[in-house]
Amino acid sequence: AMADRRKMAQIGHVVVALNMDDRQQATAANVVCRGLPGEPSDHQKMADDMTVAALDAARDGHRDSAKQQEAVRLAVRRVATEWTGKKPLVDVLVLEG
Repeated sequence: AMADRRKMAQIGHVVVALNMDDRQQATAANVVCRGLPGEPSDHQKMADDMTVAALDAARDGHRDSAKQQEAVRLAVRRVATEWTGKKPLVDVLVLEG
């Protein structure tokens, strides 16, 4: 637990909540960033870019839920790395219904 806390303190944490419809299609994504390095004025644009990347990855035709979640996680992490130079911890939550 302490190693995870130290890691989050250095590189930040991103949570992506994907809203899925009855056909298992992503309808929306909500991104929350905590502790990411960079200018606070850039955080909203970065979150917007992460949201677009998350939806693109979720809609990329993955049938397996685990593969879809991993694709979303990697896409969001890639955007964060481009913006900050760090690879934050990224968690993906799937909200169905």
